[in-house]
Amino acid sequence: ETVIIRTLRKLDVMFRFSSSQCIILLNNTSMENVELVSHRIINSFYRLYDKKNMSLSYDTADINNSSADNPAE
Repeated sequence: ETVIIRTLRKLDVMFRFSSSQCIILLNNTSMENVELVSHRIINSFYRLYDKKNMSLSYDTADINNSSADNPAE
């Protein structure tokens, strides 16, 4: 959670969905920049945690068009 909060801009929002899931809203952000933010979060996460014991996955969607991209990682 801390990794995500440190990565986001002040206008972005993160919600805890469950004990292991978050929903992140990136306001006024292109899908290209969404990918950049996603990779920045992943890289920060793996710098802090042992890659052998945890995994991180994400999915993206453009809520303006209600179309989901392919799941990544």
